[in-house]
Amino acid sequence: MQKQIKKIRAFILESTIEKAIPVYRKLRPNKKPWTTSLEAMAKMPSGSLGKTMAKFMKERNITFIPEFEHHDFCHFFTGYGMDCESESRLQFYLLGNGKSSLFVWGTCVLSWILMPDFWTTFIKDFQRGQQEQAFHQWDFESLLFTPVSWLQDFIRIKNINLINL
Repeated sequence: MQKQIKKIRAFILESTIEKAIPVYRKLRPNKKPWTTSLEAMAKMPSGSLGKTMAKFMKERNITFIPEFEHHDFCHFFTGYGMDCESESRLQFYLLGNGKSSLFVWGTCVLSWILMPDFWTTFIKDFQRGQQEQAFHQWDFESLLFTPVSWLQDFIRIKNINLINL
């Protein structure tokens, strides 16, 4: 029964997010995909945000969603996975970190309704976001050559294991 509930709520969240992407693109017509490819990032200096992110994406066999590269960096940078539950947790973290958007609020509200067994976790994720330096407005593409360790120290994320290159 529990597995069925997980499948149903994952289906609802994933299909809602899937339908929200084109709407998001229409609401933000000036947002452009990054000009830096994963291949170019893989050639960046060892320990840089770009090279570390490229390795992260390659190991998981995923690519950027054009115009959502920043969001992929948020997953990577905070240590939240890319499954349905982790997506919900990331949105609560981002809300606590100061990001307020229709997408964040919508995901949080829907997750709160569909996942009452995660309420305590969501509250902790929100509080973690509040405690760490806000970074949701950073231009990650301009920071690709920056050492990951410096960025981690800056926002005080020390409890995740980023890939060492």
